[in-house]
Amino acid sequence: MKKIQYKDIYSELKKNMSLSLFLLLLAGLFNLYCVIKFSVNVPVKEEWNLMEMLSENGSIFDSTSSSRPLIPNFIIYMLYLINGWNVRFNLFLNYFIYIADIILMYRLIVKATGKNKFLPLFFLPFFSDLNALNLMQATALQFHLTILFGLIAADIGFLRSPTYHNSLLFILFSALSVFSMNLLFALGIFVGWGIMEIGRKNFKRVGGAAILMLVIFQISMFHSGIMLFSEKQLFQSALILYSAVLTGIDKVTPVHFIFILPVLIALGYLFYKKRFWTDINYMFVYSVIIATFLSALGADRTSSEYMFIHRGAGILLFSIPAVFVVMRLFKPVCVYLCCLCVIGYSASFSTNYFHMEKQARLLILDCAKEYYLGVNEGTCEIMDNQQLREFLDSSKKLKLNYVKGIL
Repeated sequence: MKKIQYKDIYSELKKNMSLSLFLLLLAGLFNLYCVIKFSVNVPVKEEWNLMEMLSENGSIFDSTSSSRPLIPNFIIYMLYLINGWNVRFNLFLNYFIYIADIILMYRLIVKATGKNKFLPLFFLPFFSDLNALNLMQATALQFHLTILFGLIAADIGFLRSPTYHNSLLFILFSALSVFSMNLLFALGIFVGWGIMEIGRKNFKRVGGAAILMLVIFQISMFHSGIMLFSEKQLFQSALILYSAVLTGIDKVTPVHFIFILPVLIALGYLFYKKRFWTDINYMFVYSVIIATFLSALGADRTSSEYMFIHRGAGILLFSIPAVFVVMRLFKPVCVYLCCLCVIGYSASFSTNYFHMEKQARLLILDCAKEYYLGVNEGTCEIMDNQQLREFLDSSKKLKLNYVKGIL
């Protein structure tokens, strides 16, 4: 058996490690530390709605969750059967799926467009504390999974040989992406793939895939009730949200049109000038951009100035490295975008928002302890009292993991 040569490992790391990649790894370690330190085993916010699914009369097909995602519901139900739904474990699972998304995205971009020494810097926003709400919510499992399956589908559809077998795999993973959250991200990947195949004049292949995808989309819409164009000025809202994520300025305002216009002009110009519909590698990148923008069309709106990070921006973060890869071909705009991304979104690395999430869970936990001990009647500052009593009664009846630690 060959002995491990640590000198060889060190030399290999030294050969492949760059300053930008080292900074990215540090950011990832910081993020992991935050998730470990600030995770608390008790449901909070929209997580409570999943309890209906866990009850005797509940079903993974019928949850009060607005999107009713089939695959995440199934996973959470399995976690409930295994360990009584330990929310802290669920958050760890979410985080590592999120890391898998980032690694897959990084590898696919390198595979499609080659290595670039600055590329790791544009993955830094994934680990900013402004993304804490995305990482510290068990309900975020749905869009972590939809990205994972969507990117696998993109890998198969764009970066592998166009065989019959790969076409079926492309549709399979697109379907898994759809049933993980909704059809929006997978639709973007499919649109980009369809443009590429039409450019190749593979009309039969596109037609057959379109019929199967329409069936999948119809099933998804039946379970989720998605209405893409149900809101007024939805396109405008999506542009503002997309630009907010791209620039890192975390208050969503119409001012973001100023930031997004040069990017949109450059993307359109390069697409036409370089005939990217004939370039498999860049069509992959454009499909990710389309997918994230369509996700912005379906992002929920809330009154909180920071909640947009959780409500849709978790997916839109994947637009940052994708847009950068295209922009580096157009240097003036590339420099502009680089400055905005690095100075904007990635400038904030603290534990503030992670701490806020922990405090909210700890407050719920204290209320639960007092309620089960008979000290109060289920009163809590951050929740409606009647609703909290119902949740706590259901938690005890379902024997959720956090209840075992209290009683």
